[in-house]
Amino acid sequence: MITASLDKKKIARSFGLKARNYCAYSDFQIKSLEILHGLIKDMRFSHSHPWIDLGSGPGLFRAKVQSIASGVDCVCLDLAFDALCVLKKQATGTVAAVQADIENLPLKTERFAVAVMASTLQWITDQAGAIRAVHGLLVPRGHFLFAVFLEDAFTEINTLRARWGLSQTIRLISKEMLDTMIASAGLRILNSQEVREKEYYPSAWDALKKISGIGGCACLGPRMPRRKVFDFCREYEQSFRAEKGVPLTYHAVIGVARKNAKKCFL
Repeated sequence: MITASLDKKKIARSFGLKARNYCAYSDFQIKSLEILHGLIKDMRFSHSHPWIDLGSGPGLFRAKVQSIASGVDCVCLDLAFDALCVLKKQATGTVAAVQADIENLPLKTERFAVAVMASTLQWITDQAGAIRAVHGLLVPRGHFLFAVFLEDAFTEINTLRARWGLSQTIRLISKEMLDTMIASAGLRILNSQEVREKEYYPSAWDALKKISGIGGCACLGPRMPRRKVFDFCREYEQSFRAEKGVPLTYHAVIGVARKNAKKCFL
């Protein structure tokens, strides 16, 4: 499949427009954070340094998981200004919201006890560089919490896009590649869990609407004419419809890693 360049402004605009209703369409993302909560609930984290949520959107992580770090400051960083506005309106307490690009962070190194990147890495061009940046942000023995979509996520849509000669604008990688990136950045994975499931919808249109509802329409590349969308949906259903309905595959790895005392490159 052809890989297109990522249009960061388009991605930010798309997610910002959908931020207010993000939670209503993000069942799998919520499940991933619940799994992450289970992985870290018995761990001890430093409360002497703040946490940072990289690609926070409207604050799903802060709402679902940060009870573990009650009382600890959490910086929420995202390129989508409108998503940060929703976060500040909906959050309880004071929120430090920063509009910035993960690939060009305006932050000091070794400042944070925990860095979070949940459902974000697929939107980044230099993924290895972003993970190295996470290492730089963390204090010694700081923790990296991650939830990353893997290469066979959204396989139905991606298969059809390849068949139609359309580009793929999100970067989905294998677990092995992710593990290598994390280790090469000087982080050691302490625990991780893969989750793979299919959600079923009455129609292909409903499946695409689910992706659009979280702002993911940016992953579909240039907007297709409405007639082409109907043709795409018809072929989607002809190719993949099952007894339960029209499927959409999700596959992700959720985990926690710790910064090594000394950085090592593999």
